[in-house]
Amino acid sequence: MNVLSLQLHNIHLALKIFFGGLVIIVVSIPLILNKIPPNPFFGIRLPGLNKNEENWYKVNRYGGIILLRWSTPLLIFAILLLFLPHIRYSENFNLAIIIVFSLPLIIAFIQIILYWQRNTDN
Repeated sequence: MNVLSLQLHNIHLALKIFFGGLVIIVVSIPLILNKIPPNPFFGIRLPGLNKNEENWYKVNRYGGIILLRWSTPLLIFAILLLFLPHIRYSENFNLAIIIVFSLPLIIAFIQIILYWQRNTDN
């Protein structure tokens, strides 16, 4: 790979991660604002949560805040990726990118589940 294609690869990865972070932000805002009523399609999906409206709004608001908070490292990483030296494409690098993108989401969902367990009558 020449330098230009390596640079384009960095830009492509950065854009994927950046827009992934933006999607998480867009999804979290209506949850934070309590704009999503209990439903089977959109929101934090945990057992019995949509049966109690108070719990639904409480957990979804918290979940939106946590998702918004954890999207920040994704955006920062995407911007930093633009300034890193040209990274040679490899399977290990792809795995690292998947981990970088997935880890904040996994941590966020663990925090949401723990909040749900401690703060609702599930």
